[in-house]
Amino acid sequence: MDYTFEILPTQILSEFKSSEMINPLSSLETLKSNGLSDYEYAAAISAAYSASCEREEIDPKKFADWVKKGEEKAPEEYVDAFSIYKAYLHIKDKKMDRETANEVHAILAGPHLPKVYHGEIRTNPLFVVDRNDKIEYTACDVKKCEDELGKFYRDLEALGNEDLNATEQAYMAASMHLVFHKIQPYHNLNMPIARLIEKWYMMSVFGEELIALPIEKNYYDQEHIYQRARRKVGKDYYNLNYARSSAFFGLAAEAY
Repeated sequence: MDYTFEILPTQILSEFKSSEMINPLSSLETLKSNGLSDYEYAAAISAAYSASCEREEIDPKKFADWVKKGEEKAPEEYVDAFSIYKAYLHIKDKKMDRETANEVHAILAGPHLPKVYHGEIRTNPLFVVDRNDKIEYTACDVKKCEDELGKFYRDLEALGNEDLNATEQAYMAASMHLVFHKIQPYHNLNMPIARLIEKWYMMSVFGEELIALPIEKNYYDQEHIYQRARRKVGKDYYNLNYARSSAFFGLAAEAY
């Protein structure tokens, strides 16, 4: 790669590339649609697994069957999954940039935050807590969020000029996920957006059929490894060591 990235880490790239060559197009899950379009059905399955990575347990097929009904208001147990589903629909033909990411946050934040916070960068300190409500990570200082996001989106823009193979593309997609999680730019819902960004990038490179990649399912199925791998990189934004991210990238590679 010719470009020197401002924020996306490349420390583990050579290790990532030394594994089997990744072919995401051959890793697509074969999903039996329930009457939704292929994209809608895969988006529903992905959304259910992404929501399940948080503090809920959702049956993906039951959720997809509910989506098929076409109801506009979700029952309480599906509120977040339905918002994530709508976000996946929103990005289908959208350019991968900050404006659309803000729109995604607005969709996800709709049921949770006043409209004034939709798509807005946070103005308060943010701490990530685990399922036992213990602080596991201190996010980027609010005064630095804009600077760090600027680096993030400049790196994304520069990637469009790089000639990368499939393995390198998958690595960069996972890098976006990890870095966005570490910045934690919004008031809430940063993790489902981080997972969405990873898939969004792969769709932008290989086509919308990549919506069926089992990325979210893989993170959910190995949730404890997923959490430990993120923590291993560092518990404070200003003391991160991406050289310790092998476990995270190894987990991401399994989905590809």
